[in-house]
Amino acid sequence: MRIVSGEFKGRQPKGTIPAFIRPSMDSTRETIFNILTNYLDFTDINVMDLCCGTGIFGIETLSRGASHAFMVDKNFKALQFAEQFIKSLEIEKAKYSLIQNDVLKVIQHISDFTSKKFDLIFFDPPYKSKISNSIISLLSKSDLIIENGIIVAEHSDKEQLIIPEKWKKIKERKFGETIVDFIQI
Repeated sequence: MRIVSGEFKGRQPKGTIPAFIRPSMDSTRETIFNILTNYLDFTDINVMDLCCGTGIFGIETLSRGASHAFMVDKNFKALQFAEQFIKSLEIEKAKYSLIQNDVLKVIQHISDFTSKKFDLIFFDPPYKSKISNSIISLLSKSDLIIENGIIVAEHSDKEQLIIPEKWKKIKERKFGETIVDFIQI
């Protein structure tokens, strides 16, 4: 697991990734970011990384110039790993938030955590949880994402996403048993 591009390109976390975390492969993440560059400029955007695990997606956006990465995971050890990686990169505290909580509760009560609106929201929940559609549903009822913002949903090919009519799926990529949907608001 390494940072693909930007200020921290090539950097890797020290230590062993906790066994319960399934980080996106570098090649998958690189493809995701190559697609995203067609739709947004990472400079000064706000990013939400739900079910962040190692935090690699949020950290990658910071490496590319995002102004803030808001990362949520309910697992303390996952966030501890992400924080150690962030600290090793010497990223200033004002550029990130690490929230230990259930992502569905965070979305429902976002004003308790931040007043930011997001240009990009990424989520990759554990495949067994089958909460991707719950996340989509809650996001569609919120005003978390700016107009023309992008949602990147990484999920199992056994879970079909239900995209609200007001949103537009702009791309889909399949990587083995993983599907990545790109949705524009």
